[in-house]
Amino acid sequence: MDNSSSAFYLSTFEASYSVQMVIFGLCLPLYVATVVANLLVFLAVLMCPELRKPMYLFLGNMAVADIVGCTSIVPKQLQILLTGDGEILRESCFVQMFCLHVFCNVEVLTLSVMAFDRYVAICHPLRYHTIITAKKTLGVLMLMWTVTSAVFGTLTFLAAQLKFGNNRKIQGILCDNMGMILLAESDTNISYVYGSILMLLFFILPLVFISYSYLNIFIECRIKRSTEITKHGLNTLLTHFLALSMFFFAIFVSALTPRFIKDFNTPALRNMRCLFQFGAFIVPMANVLIYCIRTKQLRKGMRMCCKNAFFGTLFPTFSKVSNVS
Repeated sequence: MDNSSSAFYLSTFEASYSVQMVIFGLCLPLYVATVVANLLVFLAVLMCPELRKPMYLFLGNMAVADIVGCTSIVPKQLQILLTGDGEILRESCFVQMFCLHVFCNVEVLTLSVMAFDRYVAICHPLRYHTIITAKKTLGVLMLMWTVTSAVFGTLTFLAAQLKFGNNRKIQGILCDNMGMILLAESDTNISYVYGSILMLLFFILPLVFISYSYLNIFIECRIKRSTEITKHGLNTLLTHFLALSMFFFAIFVSALTPRFIKDFNTPALRNMRCLFQFGAFIVPMANVLIYCIRTKQLRKGMRMCCKNAFFGTLFPTFSKVSNVS
């Protein structure tokens, strides 16, 4: 079979068509809500002067990554659920793979710099505005996207060089590096080792760094025993821990499962892998819910964006009166 032009085939949940339609009916509105909510977060950070602070810039960056991630995965899977046709063009598969890995690792790095931001704010409050500035934050975010695009562009390039035979059925709902390695009939050592190194550098080490930052925040709260510092610090820990737990659980299980289970040869195992990979789709919506519920200023900014978008377009006079009041 021609390696350069053939398509791949994505999996989906192995269930009756009626069950698949139930999954489709649940996922479509959730996807739309996820994109709209993350877009509102980004626009709120972009348009509201009071949100142009490092912490909110990080949230806006995470919102962009979430939109890229779920948009690269979910529409295709919704099409498969609706039509039963899992075919995906070779080029589209590798584009999805690139977007998926960039989304995951931008998310990890954003959570890492957010943990550092909170560590400096709580443990070194007098130096915060010197160490953390909006200009430095924008520089870090640009570097983050540049580095992840470069290293995971290389990973995608290596996967594209693999040779594939007649079996092009990916054991999962998306194109990822391990999915390509499991299908390849050529030598996969370079792709496997490079992917493992990236997992160490972009998942394990950031998790260690985040844990170290959290530990120092907790110790600072215990040492100072200030009611205000303790309340603020624990609130920070809880908010970040919720987002972190959701993300790392979904990603680690999805990424590590194929390293230990080489062949998903039963419907139960294949459905389990699909379910774990769908966790990456839940994360973007969970981020919005977690930070909106626990961040009053962000909710205010999002409400302002909604008011300006709808009332400003449909009822401009009302919008002007409302803004004046």
